[in-house]
Order: sequence, then structure tokens, then C-alpha cells
Amino acid sequence: MKNIMIVLLLVGSILGQDRLIIKSGQEFPGTYKGATDDEIHFIQEGKTEAVSIEKSKISKVILEDGTVVFDQGAMQKPTQFDQPQTSATSSYLPACALRSGAC
Repeated sequence: MKNIMIVLLLVGSILGQDRLIIKSGQEFPGTYKGATDDEIHFIQEGKTEAVSIEKSKISKVILEDGTVVFDQGAMQKPTQFDQPQTSATSSYLPACALRSGAC
């Protein structure tokens, strides 16, 4: 019983996150922070600062409850934009997913 509880806790912590999927198919867990006309703002798991990613490089953004907020170039529902702390690049997201990169 104790082992089952540990497994459930681990699975819950992995599944309880938003997901950003770039056009190459790579998927990144983290926290969706909002959007502007041209960008999605996302804090990748393990990072503390949001990065700005051009919408043209993103396939889909899925919230932890399964709600798809961005799909193939279009927002799926109105979003509230939370200003990211910085637009610093991430060492986890590939450079092509960030504003300066090309996929």
C-alpha cells in the first residue's frame, strides 16, 4: 500500500503540469504564463524565469487539466497575460524554439 501511494504521488507530480509542444514534436513540461499577439510565455520545469517563444514555432500548449489553449497557430480561448520576469533564453528549450532561433 505504501509503494502504491509513492507511485501515485510521483505520477501526479509529473502529470500535474502544463505542456508546450514545439513543431518538431518535442514536449516540455512547465507553467503556461500567457500570450501576446506573437508569443507564448512559458516557464519550463526546473526554471524560474519565463521565456518568450514565437507562436509560429509552437504546435500546441496544453494546460494540466487537459485544456488546449493554443493549437496550430491559434489561441483556443482568451488568455490573461502575466508579464514574464525576463525573456532570458533557456538551456532546456532548444534555441530554435526561442525568438532568436530558427527551427
